[in-house]
Amino acid sequence: MTITRPLWVEILSDEYVPKQLMFRDKELQILRESVEDFWTNYYIEGPKSSGKTVTVKKFIEETQQLQEHSALYIGGGRALMHNFEVALETALGRKLKFREHAFDAFQRLEGEHIHLVIDDINKLFQMPSFNNFLHSVFECCLENHKHLHLICVGTIAFPQFMKRIRDDVESRYHFRPIIFQFYDAPEIEAIIKQRLEIIGVPYDKEATAFISAKIKRLVTDLRLGFDILMNAFKIANDQRITMAIMEQAWERTKVDYWILQLRQLDEHSKMLILAACIAAKDKETEPIISGQEIVAIYRNLCYWDGVEPLYKQRLTFLFKKLAKNDWLTEVEQLSRGRHGWDVVYRFEMNAETILAALKEMGYATSEMPKEDVATATDKQTKLPSPETPSTSEKKDEIRKLPTYVS
Repeated sequence: MTITRPLWVEILSDEYVPKQLMFRDKELQILRESVEDFWTNYYIEGPKSSGKTVTVKKFIEETQQLQEHSALYIGGGRALMHNFEVALETALGRKLKFREHAFDAFQRLEGEHIHLVIDDINKLFQMPSFNNFLHSVFECCLENHKHLHLICVGTIAFPQFMKRIRDDVESRYHFRPIIFQFYDAPEIEAIIKQRLEIIGVPYDKEATAFISAKIKRLVTDLRLGFDILMNAFKIANDQRITMAIMEQAWERTKVDYWILQLRQLDEHSKMLILAACIAAKDKETEPIISGQEIVAIYRNLCYWDGVEPLYKQRLTFLFKKLAKNDWLTEVEQLSRGRHGWDVVYRFEMNAETILAALKEMGYATSEMPKEDVATATDKQTKLPSPETPSTSEKKDEIRKLPTYVS
């Protein structure tokens, strides 16, 4: 049984390479001119989602059409040798044999020129095995009279990359940088329109202008625009992409983003963020909240969910961790006399969006009554668990303890 995916899933995926590459002709031309120049190898530097990967994949597609040329693409990840074996199997068109070494299979590649692309090397180049791998690949090609063309892709600066390259490896490769810049708003809008025209769906110009402005103002991440488009197609259901649908897709994408971020936190950190959102969402002017206020609501949420709250020392550590990761911004410290210090925080995130994300993750963001939240905030008292009987129900069960007379 074959499962057919919609066309927009393929067009908006990271693996798709358009026939016409927009706004990266200059960088692609530099790679084309070095097809026969095996003395020059490149390090492609640029920010995230600036067209580096799609450019090298387009170059690999063109190179594979040439005679006496073979190309390998190694994706990101710390498992360098595993990804190298996967790239070899793709190039050879077969699985590696049992106990067949990767470099033995590398020697069987057809063609005099071998183009090797290593993408997303931000973590790889810090490993000692990375230099050993580059040295082994070069020596393997030299022994078999092949010319190696190496392209490394990353977001780190070129001088920082070269500091990690050993002298014996640098003398063999002679790296040169190719610098990619951010896309601007008109370029982002043009790329989005290109993908929509390939899919063949009608759209409003205001919708594409809205999404490109959002991306440029926030993170300049083109992949974020493709995620918004995917949500727009799910909502539109093969209908016209309007401004209203794009706004709904934008809200959906924000919730998905916060779900991804919250899944990286432990359970009690999520409860603290939930407490901060509850305390901050009703602030009319500025979301300034105190640490005692967050802790009071956090403890009551723990009791409502049947979770044992953490002690003060552990909570202090979690507050520092959340502030370090920009979930909370420390404003000032206030003295509470013999009761210690209270830290005042500014919650700069969108509380409503994070609450929606936590609700989808199964957290009861609206189960706690408002009067209980007010009681926790003002009096800082602990609420009983919903399963705990009330005081009136307990009166019948209370028995008098025996009194001992000395």
